Amino acid sequence: MEIDFNAEILERSNACIKHFSCLQDETRDICEIERLVLDRTLFVRSANNLLCPYCTSFGHSYAICNCYVRKELYIRYGI
Repeated sequence: MEIDFNAEILERSNACIKHFSCLQDETRDICEIERLVLDRTLFVRSANNLLCPYCTSFGHSYAICNCYVRKELYIRYGI
């Protein structure tokens, strides 16, 4: 599957510590989505994102993801 994003979305997420591996089929390393609320608040499982600059802890098991690329992957591609 070809994933296409405009440069603005990639630039907004330029602090990615995984070097945008989410965009590559072979190396995709992404947080597991729990739910998207109102098409803007993305809740993810927090086990593997403790160092991610885009995640904010929310309770014991979840985090809020503020990564523009991750949100677009979920909304546009269901990934």
